[in-house]
Amino acid sequence: MPDNTATTYEPTEYSRDLNVSSEGRTRLDDLRDLPGSPFANADMKDVYVLAVSYGYQKGRIADPDATGSIALVQRKTLSDEQVAAMEAIAIAHEGTPLVLNDQKRVAKIAQRYMLGGIEALIEHCETADEPRSEFISQIIAAR
Repeated sequence: MPDNTATTYEPTEYSRDLNVSSEGRTRLDDLRDLPGSPFANADMKDVYVLAVSYGYQKGRIADPDATGSIALVQRKTLSDEQVAAMEAIAIAHEGTPLVLNDQKRVAKIAQRYMLGGIEALIEHCETADEPRSEFISQIIAAR
């Protein structure tokens, strides 16, 4: 967790879209396309938020590649609970609720945890022996 005693959080509004790097989009598709993936028919916004939460839970954070950013889903399609989950993770990451003033920073933090979470989810799906329903139950219980 960064020392945010000198950090200022400039007021910014959230972007219309949740953006992801092209590598991140490819990895989200990879997760959905894995044989037997429990995420095969899931909405992309749900997979995104789940990956953010799982990345945070596992302490996995990654920087987006430099290939640019593409729109994944419109933020207005997220439920209040999904937005609150991402904001709570940003608060925990920064150590202060002041981060909520800077919604662009909140989105960047979410994207970094999503990238780490997606890798952790792929690793788990590729190596797990337990049934899919048990894996999903574990993820839900850990939220």
